[in-house]
Amino acid sequence: MTGKRFTQIQRLLWAIFLGCWVFWGSSGAVLATGVSDLPPSPPANNHWVIDYAEVLNRPTVGRLDKTLTELARQTGYQVHLVTVNRLDYEETALSLAQKLFQRWFPTPAAQADHAVIVLATRVAQAALEAGTDLQTVLAPDVAKSIVEDNFLGPVRADAYNQGALDAVNRLVAVLSGRPDPGPPQVADLSLEGTFASRAETEEQRGISTTLVIVLLVIATVVPMATYYWYVLR
Repeated sequence: MTGKRFTQIQRLLWAIFLGCWVFWGSSGAVLATGVSDLPPSPPANNHWVIDYAEVLNRPTVGRLDKTLTELARQTGYQVHLVTVNRLDYEETALSLAQKLFQRWFPTPAAQADHAVIVLATRVAQAALEAGTDLQTVLAPDVAKSIVEDNFLGPVRADAYNQGALDAVNRLVAVLSGRPDPGPPQVADLSLEGTFASRAETEEQRGISTTLVIVLLVIATVVPMATYYWYVLR
């Protein structure tokens, strides 16, 4: 009888471990973001930022909303900023920006005065998709520099708020007809050395996640195993 109860405990423990392993292994896919995971229409009421990656603080989001609201009021150009963490398999920031732009603004007329900026934090990718009206005042090389220099430069140093503000401020200046402030000076990015690298940050996050999961498993399994060991004897 004791042997049968011990076998039942073994099966219970294996079931718990298997469930944790399946959850852990699939968590990356669950957190991945595709166009279907984003709202079917852009935010309203002067909200221009969707921070799914949760890398922007509230003051930054407030400043971005205020700046982009003023841009829309003065020029009619409407710019939306979206951050995500993981991307779906074979998705890139550019492909997601294109799909989201098409989803939110399905006709050329609707697309003309809109733009969408997408940042994928996990892979440090960003892209800007703009309508025809914006393209008349936003040269391709300037758009590329805004994404790569103003946005991704600080982002690679984990300075997400600085990157978002720098990119939007430069984009707004160009779209408003003011002189292009240009990319950030090299000296401005010299602080990057004081931050952990992206690889180091991701490694630390992975270690922390593993530690939390192991502790949760231990905290769940040990009391249950102890209980069944003594009760079922």
